[in-house]
Amino acid sequence: MDALIKYKKIVAVFATIAWLAFTFSAFRGFHFWYAGFVFYLWLALGLLNYNQNSSFWFFKNRLVAFLKFYSVLVVTAFVADWIMGQQLANLWSYPHYDSLDDWLRLYFIIYPFGGLAILELAYFLSGIFSEKLSFVQKPYTNIHWLVDKLDVGLLFLIFAATLLAVGGILKGYTSFMVYGFLVWTVFGTWKLKYHISHWSHYIYILVATLFMSVFLHELPNVGTFEWKYNTAPMLNQEVLGIPLWVILGWYILVLGMVRLWIFLVLKPGQK
Repeated sequence: MDALIKYKKIVAVFATIAWLAFTFSAFRGFHFWYAGFVFYLWLALGLLNYNQNSSFWFFKNRLVAFLKFYSVLVVTAFVADWIMGQQLANLWSYPHYDSLDDWLRLYFIIYPFGGLAILELAYFLSGIFSEKLSFVQKPYTNIHWLVDKLDVGLLFLIFAATLLAVGGILKGYTSFMVYGFLVWTVFGTWKLKYHISHWSHYIYILVATLFMSVFLHELPNVGTFEWKYNTAPMLNQEVLGIPLWVILGWYILVLGMVRLWIFLVLKPGQK
């Protein structure tokens, strides 16, 4: 492992060749390209971001903390993908998955390392633009209190609606979930104002991460369909074969990953 860090730039180059190769395989029709892509993308960016103490640094130096965060990602992915996205909302499916190996790969490799790759991309872009994630302590005003309550309250309502939908009590779950998360992004982003230095500048990093992630993660899947999207309650028009609601949904993924990282890994160490 020490040799890996010593020659991290060289290893990052080979990891980049690997994730590019998996991307090329998708364009050649290989349906199961994504697991290799996200793992090597995470490895390449994590090595380049090593001095920023991002997720690969935690893997190397604080393995227990990394594994706890990884476990949260696995559980969150199963709930968000299988229960919410597929079974209740029917927003997407995996047409070529027909074995236990496929589903284990999805929840133990694709989702956790896909999320970590998003996080590393945000770190990478913040380093390029010198807008690193740093925290500030601002006065706890009434508006701050309200934003905090709405942020947590909306997530609680979505979770409660999910339980009601599982029990067959709530109808129209898809619309409730989609619009609920869209409203949450407003307050979830606003909350950063009270905790992050130069927060408005950092939003540009999140938006840049969104568009680069759509390009890197979604475009190769068009026509290959390791996963396939269904009709949503809104924004079903397509750009380069990608529905607009998916592009918008990527901001939820980006913001959610950064917020989880702050809450579970970084914030406990902050004063």
